[in-house]
Amino acid sequence: MRDFSVDGKLVGRPAINHGTTKVSTAQHYPIGTIYETHGRRFRYCCASEAVTGTHRGLVNQSLHGGDTGGGVYGVMGAIGTKAYEGDRSVIMANLANGNPQTLFPVDWFYGGTINFYIPHADYTDLLSMRVSGSELASATAIKIWLDEPLPCDIAVTVFTECHASPYLNVGVTHSDQFSCVVVNYVELSVGDYFWGQTRGPCYVQRNVGVDTDARMKVFTTPGGIMEDADTNDIRQAIGYALTPNVSDGMVMLMLE
Repeated sequence: MRDFSVDGKLVGRPAINHGTTKVSTAQHYPIGTIYETHGRRFRYCCASEAVTGTHRGLVNQSLHGGDTGGGVYGVMGAIGTKAYEGDRSVIMANLANGNPQTLFPVDWFYGGTINFYIPHADYTDLLSMRVSGSELASATAIKIWLDEPLPCDIAVTVFTECHASPYLNVGVTHSDQFSCVVVNYVELSVGDYFWGQTRGPCYVQRNVGVDTDARMKVFTTPGGIMEDADTNDIRQAIGYALTPNVSDGMVMLMLE
């Protein structure tokens, strides 16, 4: 599956049976596709866990393997196969940081990010590129397609990370990982495809009984619900309240 436009935006509106208040067990759009309407932005997502409450911030589990923190949903290590300037693909050794190798399906990394930690004056030791697709992985290697050609050679010893899209595996909050990437409008089951909001006017469930006078709002831990931001708050910001001093959950969502 590929983007419908160069910048990954859905042209027109979603199918009537798969709008922002509907889920589907079949994938109809590329993961991460943007749908914007009247000041609200949505991203097309897939749930990796059941989420029983609606209007909750969802956690990105794809970057470091959920609770394990070891890269189950990504590959990292020495690239293993030299790549050359101008190449539109690389072959990575299928290494996981402390976890078993995973046979990733076709396009698992589509819309994700690949990072090359390469000493190069123009890139300050880091070259980060968008992934446009990936082949079926074997136990030892996986071919990653790049959105743009490589600007330089990549030696076999260069440490490389490839991460899936942050919208591919979203679920409930965890005590050791709390990176909310969208707010869902519907209850979710494992494997559901849905539109999650990232920007614009949005209702987010409040932490009942907590003060409501602060303008800036944050997600609590655990639960993915909202409360006032404190001074020097290290929790993840949601956005600013549209109705400060009023006990409702309308915010200007700012998750990207």
